Amino acid sequence: MATVKAILLEPVKNKGHAGDIVILPRGFFRYLKDMNKAKYATKEAIARLESEREMLRISDEARKTSAETLRAKLTGYVLHIVREAGENGVLYGAVSARDITRALEVDGFMLDHHQVLLPHGMKEVGEYVITLELHPSVSLTLPLKVTARHSTL
Repeated sequence: MATVKAILLEPVKNKGHAGDIVILPRGFFRYLKDMNKAKYATKEAIARLESEREMLRISDEARKTSAETLRAKLTGYVLHIVREAGENGVLYGAVSARDITRALEVDGFMLDHHQVLLPHGMKEVGEYVITLELHPSVSLTLPLKVTARHSTL
């Protein structure tokens, strides 16, 4: 497996904190690089890291504070999603992380779909518990009620 020596620009769960130099699988590094969460650990980048480390720490603290504020606003919140379903309560398609972020956006909460951790198989009407990972060290469990809007097919 090909690996890459990288500098984390943001904390990554189970990998490290902002400013850490880590070894990552090449595919995972590309994913993080595309999201501006990591960069190559070249000699020049490592030399600049010392001057940037404090800035990275301050930026991470600001994101963490913002995540804690959002968690406080979402505490006690119950998310409702209405989906087309058959008579037996089976949905015409599963509820996805994007569906959840769109529903939260309607209520004024902006999240990325990568921050939503779903239980498997949300394909039926019912009550679920989802996890929102607002920051690598700040998460929240949120109740989700999926109700049916019966189709007239």
